[in-house]
Amino acid sequence: MKPKYLLFASPLIILLELIMLSCVVGFLRAESDMEVLIGILIGIPFIVGNYYLVNYIISIIKNLKSKK
Repeated sequence: MKPKYLLFASPLIILLELIMLSCVVGFLRAESDMEVLIGILIGIPFIVGNYYLVNYIISIIKNLKSKK
């Protein structure tokens, strides 16, 4: 993904992050043990995905700085 596309996609990414976070928190705050387990199972890919997204953004920024 080119950096200019990432700039335009960032509001969508932030919106999806907030929706996903509220979904996970809703499951984690539930009274049922099964819902808490579902929240944990949904939260793990969410955290891993955020890790790779942040690393990707950092690598794009480093590539832009090295080209200058």
